[in-house]
Amino acid sequence: MTWLTAALAFVLAMILFSTIASAVTESVHRLFHLRERGLQLMLTQLFNERIAPLLAAAGQKVAADAQERFVATLTRNRAVRSTGFFGWLGYWLAPNRVTSLSSLQFAERLAQTDVGKQIANVGGPRVDAIVGELTHHFEQMGDEASAFFAQRAQTLSLLVAVAIAFVLNVDPIRLFIRLAANPVVAQQIIAMHPGQRSGNPTAPPAARGDDAEFDAAMQAARTASAEALASGLPIGGKYFPWCEGEGLGEACAELRKQVPSKDATSLATFATVTTLPELWLEWLTFSLLAGLLIGLGGPFWFDAFGKLSALVDVANALNGATKRTEATPSTATPPEPVAPRTPIEAFRAASGASDGADRSSTVSPTNS
Repeated sequence: MTWLTAALAFVLAMILFSTIASAVTESVHRLFHLRERGLQLMLTQLFNERIAPLLAAAGQKVAADAQERFVATLTRNRAVRSTGFFGWLGYWLAPNRVTSLSSLQFAERLAQTDVGKQIANVGGPRVDAIVGELTHHFEQMGDEASAFFAQRAQTLSLLVAVAIAFVLNVDPIRLFIRLAANPVVAQQIIAMHPGQRSGNPTAPPAARGDDAEFDAAMQAARTASAEALASGLPIGGKYFPWCEGEGLGEACAELRKQVPSKDATSLATFATVTTLPELWLEWLTFSLLAGLLIGLGGPFWFDAFGKLSALVDVANALNGATKRTEATPSTATPPEPVAPRTPIEAFRAASGASDGADRSSTVSPTNS
């Protein structure tokens, strides 16, 4: 039972670190506007590979700035208008470009571009065929782009996780041994997690681009940081290689042998690197391992949390303990889905090519 409790606390510690890593990764996406740039790049490829050849085949002249104006019209945030220096500064705080487009939004905005107006002038069923073909290619390229950006986000998240492991000086072996040897610390970490107390653990919100989800993820990261610092986890500068103050652990004791003075500076500590290669190699190896474990992400560790919680329930039942009360599933009836319009109908409505189109319909934006 002690080992199960230690394992459960270890998983919760990984969840704390993964939450911090997710928030940092999201901040990088927001700071450098990676989602907005990705959408613009995908639409540029769509114009070059599909729309420009289509216009050329139809004998239409393609202006030099047609591509730039096409991408700008499709990605413009209609609620934001940025001008001058303060507009440029505001772009970094609130970008004037959208991060994603649904198929219906693409068709509606396509009608407002110069290309869309040329398509609308064709008239007849040919308009439907062209819009349907362009929407199909948009969806295909969007799926491929989403897969690419998801892989890039995972790689970035892994790099951030490794950096966090080094900055916080996380050693997974030391962490698990401490939790197994000190059940009080393990129970303290378990008690900090609200999902464990309610018996129905839920993952913190993962920001996907909008302000509400980003704020929720940042709040979860701040909470996770405070919990990690207050939980007594064996992390931070008191352990090798920093060994702040008197230092903790056998590695710091060995380091003090190399630097006898209690007032040894950090420079003197780093001067002993060549005399302590095995300690530094161990630290680098375990810090990298911690980064890889954190980089597995919140979903992985929450799944592990659920499985370990089930094992703890079984162990408690075998010991005669009372099982935790499971959350009662909601019986609320889900709302009936609203049938969406087709992209062709959206294009005709936006371009004024359909007399019976419902212009009041709106589409909720989706986030990648």
